[in-house]
Amino acid sequence: MTTDLDPRTRHPALSGRPQVPRWWVPAPAFVTAANVAAVLAITVVLVAWRPDLSEGDVALVVPYGLVAAGLVALVTWRVASRQEALQRATAKAMALALEREERLDLIVSSLHDGLIFQDRHLRLCEFNEAAARMLGLTELAIGKRPDELAPWVPVLEDGTELTFDEHPAAVTLRTGQPALGMILGVRLPARAIWVRLNTVPVFDETGEPDGVITTFHDITEERSTRETLASTEAAATVAAEALSWQALHDPLTELPNRAHFVERVTAALDHARHSGATTAVLSLGLDRFKQINDTMGHEAGDHVLLEVAQRLRGVLRAGDVVARLGGDEFIVLAEVLADRSEATFLAERLRDVVSAPIWLPQGNLTLTASVGIAFDVDHRPSTLLRDADTALHKAKEHGRDRSEIFDDSLRAEAIRRAAAEQILRSALDEDGLRVLYQPIVDLATGRVVEVEALLRIVGPHRELLTPASFITIAEETGLIVPIGAGVLDDACAQMRRWQDELGDQAPGRVSVNLAARQLTRLFPAVVEASLERHGIRPEALTFELTETALIEAGRDALSTIEHLHDLGVRFAIDDFGTGYSSLAYLKRFPVDIVKIDRTFTKGLGTQQDDTEIVRAVLALAHSLGLTCVAEGVETAEQLQLLHELGCEHAQGYLLSRPVAAPDLPKTFAGIVAATRSVVRRRPERSFRVVGD
Repeated sequence: MTTDLDPRTRHPALSGRPQVPRWWVPAPAFVTAANVAAVLAITVVLVAWRPDLSEGDVALVVPYGLVAAGLVALVTWRVASRQEALQRATAKAMALALEREERLDLIVSSLHDGLIFQDRHLRLCEFNEAAARMLGLTELAIGKRPDELAPWVPVLEDGTELTFDEHPAAVTLRTGQPALGMILGVRLPARAIWVRLNTVPVFDETGEPDGVITTFHDITEERSTRETLASTEAAATVAAEALSWQALHDPLTELPNRAHFVERVTAALDHARHSGATTAVLSLGLDRFKQINDTMGHEAGDHVLLEVAQRLRGVLRAGDVVARLGGDEFIVLAEVLADRSEATFLAERLRDVVSAPIWLPQGNLTLTASVGIAFDVDHRPSTLLRDADTALHKAKEHGRDRSEIFDDSLRAEAIRRAAAEQILRSALDEDGLRVLYQPIVDLATGRVVEVEALLRIVGPHRELLTPASFITIAEETGLIVPIGAGVLDDACAQMRRWQDELGDQAPGRVSVNLAARQLTRLFPAVVEASLERHGIRPEALTFELTETALIEAGRDALSTIEHLHDLGVRFAIDDFGTGYSSLAYLKRFPVDIVKIDRTFTKGLGTQQDDTEIVRAVLALAHSLGLTCVAEGVETAEQLQLLHELGCEHAQGYLLSRPVAAPDLPKTFAGIVAATRSVVRRRPERSFRVVGD
């Protein structure tokens, strides 16, 4: 598209077509003949015009005319030949130029980038199809300046609108300097586009800017994609920061979690290593917090945790850190202590703020807390946290609502506990679990009606370790879950074997001890799988739970017990009378059997209080329709008195020690004989049972 204003008339090298001559060029032969004829004609005219010439003169003129005609013919032929060659070369050059122009026009028109040529007044002289498509240009735009193409508003990336003099083409024309890689927005009537453009000046023969060539590329989609990516990256950054924060904080209280706390402890110990400052960690646990969840619900429990977290924050010194490790356990890092007494004082302040009443919709709640204090001894975070946790456990063992400082005695206990845990793990990995079975005898017949599965661990010297040395560690570490599953499976397998080998003489039931941590929603599936695997009826299985385990058990545990009881599994309360709230738990849980603890059985006949306690337990159990089993029977007098008091079953060393499964049938005959001889014997005259 060109106009009379097209600067290519001044700059044909840009893209203008060369003007091809329209006149015809005659052939050299024709030109030569014409010139010779003209010379001869002149000679003839000359002779005719001079009649006075003699024949000699005519004879002289004619040869000279012929010579002149020949010379003219030669010169004319040479000139005409050169002119013809020049014209042919010119025609060829013009054809090549025309072809080149057409090729250039094709290239320019097929470019994806827009191209615009403006004159010295910045009027549009030429543009390609891409420019027309991107900017909506038509032939009507030729001869107009950009500011006359309303509404056609150029803007910068920050949204600033450009004046005519600020337009890149105007700046280039004014300065004579190109503008490269500039990003510009153009607001069009129906939309807005973004382009990356280059402006280059065109100079005239004097070296002055005489026009501007602008090329540009549509980056609207690229910019949109970049903005989307930037937005996505920003969102990803925010999400990553949120995930990082969540990874280092407790979601409920927003306190640092264990991972974050360990980082802070590591930094504090590094500082203490160089400064010599005293550093302590205080582990705080809420006493009997589980009961709040069980009786008031988890929402109330969460409210208590939030309130406690806020209170703990409020009493810390500047620079101290409090974190929540999970459940009801919090932990505090105290840096740069003046002395150890300052940590003790801080522990008391923590306990004081926890003990202040907490308002709940159900009423005010008063809590107590136990605190374990440990001081840095080896600049190792794991040691410091472990020592504080050990001291906390000791505080709870000593009655709760108190503080304990980790000392050498606790360190020795910690070493023992670590060794016990290692023994446990080795036993699991190396088949070091052993299950022994102790008969439970019907005092009326002397028959073995049930056996209790008792776990033993093979120690480092191949000795068998009793539960007293490892059961607490197993429960705290969670190892009780796989251990308990192994004992259950062994018990079911042995029952199947005894039923197959002994028939009617086989024990009717096998009893397995349970810990509170085993009573999860998944436990019934474990039990059912074991019963099915060995072909044992649920009625042949009894689970024993201590009163302490029942107290620690929550709603899920009650649901689990009820589910198993509905299947036919029986439940016994072990060590009855040594825990808390015995009567309440007899009512709350589906209990079938009460096992009288050995501490009461031991005093039968010799301690009047123990005898009366056993009598009362038996009366209570029988009134509730429960069966009683006396544990720890070691003398004939105890066995005789239990029979007279109406106790149905007994177990203890008098009848049989725990034995390996293959040896159990060997004990049956001796148990029957010993039981019958004792329970049939009349008591000595000097023996007096209070209340008879």
